[in-house]
Amino acid sequence: MNVLRHSEFAIKFYKSNGQVLDENERKTFLEFSDSISNTINPPTECTTAKSVGECLDLKTNNLYKSITNPEAKKKIFEMSHVAESTASSYDSPLDLHDLALKSVYKTCPGDLYMEWNGYGYQTILNVLMEKFPDSNQSLPIDDKFNLNKTIKTIKWNNQERPSVITVDGETHEADHIIFTPSLGVLKANHLELFDPYLPGDKVDAINKMGFGAIMKIILHFPEQWWPDKAAFEVIWSPEDEESLQKENLQWLMSLSGVVPAENNSKVLIGWYSGKYIPIIENLSDEEVLRGQSYILDTFFSKHFNVSQPDQILRTNWYHNPNFLGTYSYESVAEKPNRTIYQEKLERPLMNNNNKPVILFAGEATHPYYFSTVHGAIETGFREADRLIDYYKK
Repeated sequence: MNVLRHSEFAIKFYKSNGQVLDENERKTFLEFSDSISNTINPPTECTTAKSVGECLDLKTNNLYKSITNPEAKKKIFEMSHVAESTASSYDSPLDLHDLALKSVYKTCPGDLYMEWNGYGYQTILNVLMEKFPDSNQSLPIDDKFNLNKTIKTIKWNNQERPSVITVDGETHEADHIIFTPSLGVLKANHLELFDPYLPGDKVDAINKMGFGAIMKIILHFPEQWWPDKAAFEVIWSPEDEESLQKENLQWLMSLSGVVPAENNSKVLIGWYSGKYIPIIENLSDEEVLRGQSYILDTFFSKHFNVSQPDQILRTNWYHNPNFLGTYSYESVAEKPNRTIYQEKLERPLMNNNNKPVILFAGEATHPYYFSTVHGAIETGFREADRLIDYYKK
């Protein structure tokens, strides 16, 4: 049915001074970025480093010491910024010094550049719910969904049946509860959510695991002005970084790249990451648009007949109370004990009869596919299998 297709983008690096990197320079920048995030063979400078941020500092400082040419030093600044924004957008930390250099994360086999061929990401839910290709198909469980309810308390201990109490006062009992919150919600609310409190080892995992945020700013234009299959990485010069400070637009340094939407030829998506995400989410639409105009003028107006966007959408995952961030990562706090905290987080809560009453799923509970959708899906199957095995015994 051609549900999936390979996504092919021609990625080019655009500099704030109007230059476009040639292929050799592009490879140099990519190799530098990849080296600081190599969890198997970190750079020799980073053998004692604990975090990606520390590794980046060490490698950058060593390069600075080895050269005197001002232009070469400027290039190191630019490579360092690209490496920082790339690593931040992959793993979502607000600070790379909290992102562990060595990780148990595994790359999923297969083609990592598949997309939904215009169907949209909701397709995966329709497939899982057996509502594809007809999303209007009714299922026996449709009347069991209770949406737009905020959970106040989950009661679980010394009870045969746990219960969920919602903010509007409803109580829902069940034999088992599979709970799939974001790690951000657990970090902020676990003391209020669970009655009684969670056991100490689970709280320890929640506190020490990393959870960050990225942001997308989505721009719709009257007409497409960029080449087909074009994607852009941006590189700020030291001089232009100073200009951003003067314009109070330093948050634009968080932009890691711009890609076209797969199913709308008039849409570009900007990816933002790093320490400015909480600030960007609080900006007014007018200020965000001012920043987008600055980006378009600085990087693209010298190369294309650029128009201004006529519509804008942006995410707010960091401040959204249902998420409080995007996805988990391994923090430096996790590494000293060599403990896989995802495995602690996944362990079910048992009642006095040794019955699993609260089961945990979600990307942060996968031991090596954390931060991914496929990891989250696997954990749902894992907990369903756990209940099947319980009743078999």
